[in-house]
Amino acid sequence: GAFSEDVTVNLVLAALVIIGGLGFFVWNDILSYRKNQRLSVHTRLVLFMTALLLVGGTVVLLALEWSNPQTLGGMSPGKKLLAAFFQSCTTRTAGFAAVDQGGLTDSGKLVSLLLMLVGGSPGSTAGGFKTTTLAVMLLGIRAVFRHKERPQCFGRRIADESIRNA
Repeated sequence: GAFSEDVTVNLVLAALVIIGGLGFFVWNDILSYRKNQRLSVHTRLVLFMTALLLVGGTVVLLALEWSNPQTLGGMSPGKKLLAAFFQSCTTRTAGFAAVDQGGLTDSGKLVSLLLMLVGGSPGSTAGGFKTTTLAVMLLGIRAVFRHKERPQCFGRRIADESIRNA
């Protein structure tokens, strides 16, 4: 498209998508944050999962699509990074595309599909199941492998009901 390699358009749209995907609870916590208090566990978990999904999705899409002439293959390295980041960001919440979705490799389509499945965070404008749900599931799996009775997040135990809901 006309804007697929425009840095300003891509970064502004990505910022708006990320802001919308974080959720109103997180923004309220961030805006009322004071130096002598900590962000809530919910906010820290949302910010961590959002960063993990953005960085992880970008890296995996870069690796899978780097040489694909139908998507990233013909771009400079900087534009490839931008397009992979934009793809990782917008598939989760907005549905915009900087590359032809039909041109993605099968692996790239799978990664995009998984990112779409996750979506945004509680109280956000995004669909999909929530980032905190994914985090609780992953922490539960981690606790099982480490032979822990209950999963923990930032030093706090996760309630059994939260684990069942996830």
